[in-house]
Amino acid sequence: MNEFSAQNLSITAWSLSTLRYPHLPLRNAIAAEAIARISVFQPQALENTSWAIAVLKLRDQPLCDSISAAAIRTIGDFSSWELTNTAWSESTLLWCHCPLRAAISSASRSKLSEFAPMELSILAWSVATHAMMDQPLLDAISSASLASMTEATSQGLANSAWAWSVLR
Repeated sequence: MNEFSAQNLSITAWSLSTLRYPHLPLRNAIAAEAIARISVFQPQALENTSWAIAVLKLRDQPLCDSISAAAIRTIGDFSSWELTNTAWSESTLLWCHCPLRAAISSASRSKLSEFAPMELSILAWSVATHAMMDQPLLDAISSASLASMTEATSQGLANSAWAWSVLR
């Protein structure tokens, strides 16, 4: 693992999760190496790694804490997709890192015009899953969703409807 770049580590984790193959020795080696080098992870590597552990439902608190700290430092560089997937990953694992959640909220609100309708619905789902009332983010998602409603897929509309029903 020493010779793997940060991107190689995150892609390997992503590949394992795509295969739904939680090979524990490899996962543990990836986690240990990722923690050791998290400061050089770019937003995509952070998002890929958080997505991978969420899909595999692996609760590795030291890795989650490392990803959270690194993501907070670079949150302004995250794309809409990276913000959405990081929020989804945190919600899927039911891991609530309040400073990361606040950073995602702030960064998302400033970039909502860049979000695709599906990203808006996933972000709304993520907020609803934690049942955390982030009113400024919810208001911003609502406005952005209304503006792009005609472009939304049926899945996106269903995700949004569920989120709003849970949060009412």
